Amino acid sequence: MASSTTLLVLDNFETPWERSSGREEVEEFLSLLTDISQLALLITMRGVERPGRVRWTRPFLSPLAPLSDDAARQTFLEISDESEDNDDLDDLLPLTDNVPLALSLIANIMTVFITQK
Repeated sequence: MASSTTLLVLDNFETPWERSSGREEVEEFLSLLTDISQLALLITMRGVERPGRVRWTRPFLSPLAPLSDDAARQTFLEISDESEDNDDLDDLLPLTDNVPLALSLIANIMTVFITQK
């Protein structure tokens, strides 16, 4: 009988990881998960500090860099359907630090705001 592997993706893992208490419990839980032979674990999180007590595969992936200014502007415009002529973009985009998640959230909020006008 063939065995199958399950991929468990824990996205936005900084939420439990950055809490001031409970890191040891989080590390223990991850350690238990990695002991399951038929389970592959993929964690995405902001930050560079990795949970310990986990046998991570190597090489580690480098943290993603923020987008360039041009790419951030284009991403925002594509999501929000906003006009490139909007003078507020030059004030708004730096607030996102060109981080894709922040760009997406702000652009979607902008879309809702525009449709309600």
